[in-house]
Amino acid sequence: MLINLAYLSIEGSRVAIFEAAPMIDNKAMRAGLLDRLTRRLIREGSEVDLSALAYVPRIADKYVYHGDQDLVNYLVRNGHPEWTNRMDI
Repeated sequence: MLINLAYLSIEGSRVAIFEAAPMIDNKAMRAGLLDRLTRRLIREGSEVDLSALAYVPRIADKYVYHGDQDLVNYLVRNGHPEWTNRMDI
């Protein structure tokens, strides 16, 4: 399965934003998925200071974010950037 990923520098931090499926609807599942995806990206050689999941809940029509609070706050204010890569999971 391919997921969208944005890997870039925001305000001096290297960030990874992963697009998650809306079925990931509880906090523990989101935290576990974010941890696994972030660790994998680091294991593959990327440096990651902050990371977040972006997903659209079943009852909404816009992205919601879960992850490092500073990055989440930034994404809420500015939206997420264009996806830069895809990751096969």
